[in-house]
Amino acid sequence: MRSPRWLPLFFLLALSCGRPAVLPMEKAPARGQKLIVFSPVVTGFAERDVSTVGGALMGSILTHLGPSAQSYRVGWRSLEADYGDFPERLFKAAHEAFTAGTRKLKDVEIPERDSTLFRELDSIGPRMGVAFRALHLPIWSPTHLLVTGVERFAPDHLSSRYFRVFAFVVNREDHTLAFGMGLDLETSDSLYRQVEGLLRAGQTIARPLVKWFPTELPPVVKVVVPAGDTPERRPAADSSETEETPED
Repeated sequence: MRSPRWLPLFFLLALSCGRPAVLPMEKAPARGQKLIVFSPVVTGFAERDVSTVGGALMGSILTHLGPSAQSYRVGWRSLEADYGDFPERLFKAAHEAFTAGTRKLKDVEIPERDSTLFRELDSIGPRMGVAFRALHLPIWSPTHLLVTGVERFAPDHLSSRYFRVFAFVVNREDHTLAFGMGLDLETSDSLYRQVEGLLRAGQTIARPLVKWFPTELPPVVKVVVPAGDTPERRPAADSSETEETPED
């Protein structure tokens, strides 16, 4: 899939400063939710390098999110025929919303499937729950999906490589962009160095998301009884005093 043209000029200037452009998290997910992480949309790399690049970014994100996240590949084999290039469509819609400065996604017709993006968002959560059950895993319907993208540009006269990384968390129930981040990276024209940069980018993406998908329950609230006089305990009645003696 060809990637959209990335960003207007003002956003490119913001990224060139080296600081991530971030759209903060909208609201906390329900307790017990995990973030479903999809494989990155990779452009500008040789076909033989796509899996290496995508695996580096996705693997880094999953590693740094730990138990707060889950790979989309769990159960995806039974869904791929029905959803096809869903991750690419969702990434494109999220990117367009991020570029436009809005959270609301735009619905897109999918003629070949007689469906729309919003219908797929509504159905894919419960369908994942069914796929989990088939694998004898805990059954739950994911509400938040993470889609990412990497675009590499031609080397400059100093043989430096520039590429951009985007990460979007989509609230599939509300059809909104819950979180967005854009990163500008520069490395040498070495795939090894570029993979190193993507590993660091994965950590940068995961860092603000960990707190939104906690895996541990909050600490138990301790009830403190204020100090004071305790009521005196009444002595138990003597059984010999209350027991009636039978008449002769």
